Amino acid sequence: MSALSSATEHAVISCRDLIGGNCLNHFEPLFKLFNSLLVIGIFDDDDLKDVMKLIHPIAFDENYVPGLKQKGLTEIELAEGVKIQLTIILENICNMQLRHRVESLVSFAAGFVSDLQQDQFSRYMSIKQTDMTPAEAARRTKEFRCPPREQMFRLMKCKAVPDDSIGIMLDDETEYDQCPMNETLQQQLRF
Repeated sequence: MSALSSATEHAVISCRDLIGGNCLNHFEPLFKLFNSLLVIGIFDDDDLKDVMKLIHPIAFDENYVPGLKQKGLTEIELAEGVKIQLTIILENICNMQLRHRVESLVSFAAGFVSDLQQDQFSRYMSIKQTDMTPAEAARRTKEFRCPPREQMFRLMKCKAVPDDSIGIMLDDETEYDQCPMNETLQQQLRF
């Protein structure tokens, strides 16, 4: 990281004699090394913030003051090979961010579905253990006997749009004024 910062500072100051003789030899080996270490997973979030500040300080540096000689890599003249390496680095950073978002979404969904199933099971058992007429019990357990897609629409308080390809429509007598889901689960979905 320090070598990359130093190389960027030397290039921004417009040194006559860059390390390696020209811009391509000055940056390309460092960018290739950085990209390899990035793919391996050596860098943490702070390192990535520092790199983004080197690339474009106007957008990523909170302490940026306009008018200084502080420029980013996108603002100086670079050789084509350096631009390609910079693009590859940015692509890998975007892929990492996307992968982290997908992983967090999958993790949330797995935990939420587990909690939702436990909530449904506890509601089902409480209905079964109460003493009520068979007609009343059938009406209250209708939620648990319908197909999974319809259960999902009921839990999310959504009425299915008539779609010819799917052919699923919820009953008109379904009560939508009260969601059967636990309040804590509803709060999780709202945030």
